[in-house]
Amino acid sequence: MNMESPPPFNKIDKLNFTLKGYDFTSLLRPDGWRKYSLLLVIVSGLGWIFFGYDGCYDQIEMFGKTLPLIFAGTKTWAETFSLMETRYGIGTHFSAGVIYGLLFYAISKYYEKIDIKGSLNLTFSILLTVFSISIFEFSWMSSYYWAQQQFWVLVPLTKQASILYQNLLFLTGGVFLILFVVGSPYRFRINKKLGVLILLSISVWGFWYFYPLPINHLTVDLADGTQWTSSPYFPQTMYTIDLAPWDNDAVGEPFFVEDNIVHTANTVMKIVWAYTFFYVGKVVLTKNKRGIIKS
Repeated sequence: MNMESPPPFNKIDKLNFTLKGYDFTSLLRPDGWRKYSLLLVIVSGLGWIFFGYDGCYDQIEMFGKTLPLIFAGTKTWAETFSLMETRYGIGTHFSAGVIYGLLFYAISKYYEKIDIKGSLNLTFSILLTVFSISIFEFSWMSSYYWAQQQFWVLVPLTKQASILYQNLLFLTGGVFLILFVVGSPYRFRINKKLGVLILLSISVWGFWYFYPLPINHLTVDLADGTQWTSSPYFPQTMYTIDLAPWDNDAVGEPFFVEDNIVHTANTVMKIVWAYTFFYVGKVVLTKNKRGIIKS
């Protein structure tokens, strides 16, 4: 069944703006973005394989920053690779690009299948993806806040403010998606399978928070001469520690602690939560404009 997108998406889909042969309205369609998301998945996957299990985008960023210094003769290739190694495990993991790139691609293809196309498809897909990211990030920050007593992570100051506001924007986008679906002929999948997925999501989080396995504890010297020691709860492979928690700067110093099992718990939680959002996002049509139930 062909359904026209509701306003304003129906008007957006009819826009036609080209400049020097390039169709700028293609940016409002999902097909091109799905290709970009697959490219992100492939590049991130290759980076994950090449740089290692805890590999991060920051390693590539470090290479980009150092490359001009190599050509200027102030850095050697060996020094550059050594600097890249210092960023191993510190930053955004390549696994995130794989997981959320696949989430965007899969949900966009599903929407296409049920005749949600054009800019509405793109909007739904983006909002669901960033909603998933925001829920994971806020749950991580809240857990890290309590378990590791790093209260600065939820303080909107300095660099941390931009992260918090970004995640708040993502969360707001998710709320708009929910409200739009509630007021549309579509409905979310609320059933036993969703209940199982939610229970599984909570269980994975519980395993990570109340981690039952041995861990490598981290001890860090603070600016006042005291020490901070990591808690056995909600262990990390990258601890970001505020070295002067009494000041007004919500800034942490990163420390890497290699532990492949802990990192696996992190990755599995992202995957399970992303799939749960994917399942919820697979809306179904309940009725058409004449009120006929389609389910």
